[in-house]
Amino acid sequence: MPSCESTEELRELTADPRRWADLAHDEGFQGGLRLATPYLRGLSQHALLVIQPDCISAGQAPACVDFVRAHGFEPVHHVRFRMAPHITAALWHSRSTTSTPDCLAVTDAVCGHADSVFVLLRDTTPTHLPASLRLTHLKGPAKPARRRPGQLRVALGSPNLLLAYVHTSDEPADLLRESHLMGADVTTYAAMTAQLDPAATPRLLAELESMATDHSDMTPTAALNRLLALTPPDHPATKALLATRDGAYLNWLQFRAHLIDLGINPNSWDPLLVASQYIVYDLPA
Repeated sequence: MPSCESTEELRELTADPRRWADLAHDEGFQGGLRLATPYLRGLSQHALLVIQPDCISAGQAPACVDFVRAHGFEPVHHVRFRMAPHITAALWHSRSTTSTPDCLAVTDAVCGHADSVFVLLRDTTPTHLPASLRLTHLKGPAKPARRRPGQLRVALGSPNLLLAYVHTSDEPADLLRESHLMGADVTTYAAMTAQLDPAATPRLLAELESMATDHSDMTPTAALNRLLALTPPDHPATKALLATRDGAYLNWLQFRAHLIDLGINPNSWDPLLVASQYIVYDLPA
């Protein structure tokens, strides 16, 4: 493991010492640590925010930036990247042993629908918490039933578990690991010890504006109605859509095949919105 100015800096990367056995062999963490070692003294003041394609397509990316800034987080650097399946696997699949294949497949499709942006944020609010932890609490849980008013996902109108709009790293070790997987280089980590750049936020907003090319109503029920307008009355795709109104779940692999049969791209937003709401998320206990 790379050396750093003090063992205290390494100790502060995670609140759980049991993680070190895994982190010692984690390529993402080790890669991030190698690049970030000269700048670790600034790590605890910084958090990673991923603005995902669903958030951008919903037109909520500027509101996301406004929200975090209003709560004391200032952008210092950002990277545009595509959240490929190997990244979603590294972020969530290993923790999702209870997720169905449909849930994992739809997660991959939503996150990989278009480019995302990860934003390195500096916490300018005096606090004893690491910035990554404070931002994670502010973000709110993925499950809507567990969210509270005043949290980011509530403010953005995230519809459900799979259309979560944003991701944050839970603690400093995760910031290193995840940012490296998403394409961070030494410039990213050097920003942690540099003075705040007043041009960082305008650059970020300009990037997000350039990506907002397919604004959509991201409401799953509206998407279901739009799909019903495209599918023939007696087609299996139509029957599957109508059945959800009676409480039936959607079999994503079958529904995907039905849409392909009709010439409808199953990875376009409306099928993914419907799937995000009506598939089975969890394996039987």
